[in-house]
Amino acid sequence: MKFEKEFAQLLFRNAVIFIDSAIGYINKGLDSYVNMLQAIVNLQFAMELALKSSVVSYCGIRTVLVSKQSNLSGSEIEDLYSVNKLKVREFDDIKNFTKGKKHLYNFERKEYQYMELFQKYRNCVLHSAYVFSEQERRDAEKNIMYALLLKNPIYNQELYNFLKKEYEDLYTCPYCSARTMTIDYKCARCFNVFSDRHFLDM
Repeated sequence: MKFEKEFAQLLFRNAVIFIDSAIGYINKGLDSYVNMLQAIVNLQFAMELALKSSVVSYCGIRTVLVSKQSNLSGSEIEDLYSVNKLKVREFDDIKNFTKGKKHLYNFERKEYQYMELFQKYRNCVLHSAYVFSEQERRDAEKNIMYALLLKNPIYNQELYNFLKKEYEDLYTCPYCSARTMTIDYKCARCFNVFSDRHFLDM
């Protein structure tokens, strides 16, 4: 169904937008409480949207919809989509669904633990108050998104395909070796930002 593909693409496009925003806050410095909160919320949104997009792409839109809507006909689902009335299952349900799809998702137990930890941080930030330890501040940037998404080859391919459509030229990142660095020297995969133009000749 054409709208199903469009729905998945929009989810992923929004995920990349949130990732891009998070990169900005990460590079401003996670020692700032404001930057830490913004990075957490934006990365959590990106994580959820990217995973939902992937599930829709490979398992169909019904997989992510609440049971009442998942049993509707394709045309009825499309009608709901056209008026912004689709209701998506809780992220925990979708995350748990991927655990039984090891041929598509190669997350290991450690990755799911990181996913749940980061989800906890996000919920604490939005619904209560959370004081981050210095160790958590140091670990956040290097561990969380890498463990959750970047080790998944499906995510890597989707990210590359999206970037190819959005940017005329892509370059090889000198840090992660993926062809996911944009003309403004930002790598959308590992979040590093480079200021030396000679990297673009690599």
